[in-house]
Amino acid sequence: MLNTERQAFYDEISDTMTVMQYEMGAVAQNIIYAKRADEVGRRALHANALLELGDLLAQCAVLSLKIQQETPGLYFAPSWDELVRVGRERQIDRMERIIAGEQRDPSMSEG
Repeated sequence: MLNTERQAFYDEISDTMTVMQYEMGAVAQNIIYAKRADEVGRRALHANALLELGDLLAQCAVLSLKIQQETPGLYFAPSWDELVRVGRERQIDRMERIIAGEQRDPSMSEG
């Protein structure tokens, strides 16, 4: 049987994963509903999906840190700084392609 401290750790991880499952469902619902929405609704649903994805990313980072703290020497994911750096690089890259006309910005598409 697990000691109380270890059981609390696993309970916390399990609870966080359950919340993350609900957030994934919310992202999926927003995207499904956006397919049938008008332009204003679609933009609002996409914005909400992005907020949910941001929550999921933050929760993944927290879970990774908790697991790494529980198991010294084990490395599961890049640091938060690394995730942010890569995300910014991809966003800058995407914007440069849009400006250069290589890729059309989906937020500018019509109906």
